[in-house]
Amino acid sequence: FEELLAEPFIRGRELTVAVLGEEALCVTELKPKADFYDFAAKYTDGLTEHVCPAEVPDDIAQAMLDMAL
Repeated sequence: FEELLAEPFIRGRELTVAVLGEEALCVTELKPKADFYDFAAKYTDGLTEHVCPAEVPDDIAQAMLDMAL
């Protein structure tokens, strides 16, 4: 490749927050069926399970919602 984007691997759960306008909607956990959440897991149907809302403590979920905004 002429250009490459590389990010460090951080062990843990993959969580994301949907934001619509000025409102953070919910926390979703992404559970890839492979070893980690990569390009294929993100963009290929069936390679990732989406758990919504994520099973995280309320204080963690609220902190994530706040950060997403």
